[in-house]
Amino acid sequence: MRKFAMSLVTTTIFGRWARPFLRMPYERRYWSRGMNLMSGVFPSFEDALRHAPPGRATGWDEKGIASNLVGDKVPAHARNGKDDLPVLVHQPSTFAVLLWLNKVLKPGARIVDVGGASGLTYWHYRNYFDLPSGVTWNVVDMPEVTARARELAVKAGAENLTFSEDLTALDECDVLMSLGCIQYMSPDALATFMKAAQRARTVIVNKIPLIDGPDFWTLQCLGTTFAPYRVSNRAGFLREFADIGLEVCDAWDVPELNMSIPFEPEHHVPSLKGLVLRNRAVTELKNVTSEGQRGQEALVGAA
Repeated sequence: MRKFAMSLVTTTIFGRWARPFLRMPYERRYWSRGMNLMSGVFPSFEDALRHAPPGRATGWDEKGIASNLVGDKVPAHARNGKDDLPVLVHQPSTFAVLLWLNKVLKPGARIVDVGGASGLTYWHYRNYFDLPSGVTWNVVDMPEVTARARELAVKAGAENLTFSEDLTALDECDVLMSLGCIQYMSPDALATFMKAAQRARTVIVNKIPLIDGPDFWTLQCLGTTFAPYRVSNRAGFLREFADIGLEVCDAWDVPELNMSIPFEPEHHVPSLKGLVLRNRAVTELKNVTSEGQRGQEALVGAA
């Protein structure tokens, strides 16, 4: 019954009709207490943030959300008959990410996983594939998250899994990932991400809300904290990457996830999206450099 009522106010014209009468009771009784509930449509990150209840935490750097994201157990391998990765197991689009990682990872590759929490994708990848030798996997997340995640990585002996809080402090990488994180980035944080993307060979993003209409923001309740959430115009989102030399080489739907705002059925997003983008300029430069090095080695050998 609850699912039916939520569908009624998020995806049908009834939600628009009921907005003047039910939105305020919804916000007072349910929204500020419920995990993953949305409220409002706003033109900017700052406007959405101002909608947060007074005195409540905002953003992702908060102990409660860190505990929910990371937990207190080292993720086990499914191949050993255990499965401590329920979030990813029930999100089939994860396997598109794993497929592409297995395709592009080479020995010595450097991965930067923005918003990767405890390194969930790292653990999930290892359930199916062996990491090539010398691969380094750096998760960039909030201090409360990385503090807990580092402890688990040490317990698991995952020496090639590291954690950082500052994306600007990292060198260029071969693979830059953001799996369900871009929509939460402030404009400044997104600008930093795009600078990193410009230096990467491959960029993988997943679980992103894209629409054909104009951009907008909403505010999401995460149980113990609140976070602005951006829904992006599809063409504009892709143009941001094209402007820094990235081109789409694969895309997929994420039908297991949608984005619904009660009393805003015209802003319903029926499924999120995933993309792989390749940086032609970086790839060509590295190929030229490699050919030049091989040429120098040949000349030295001939001498």
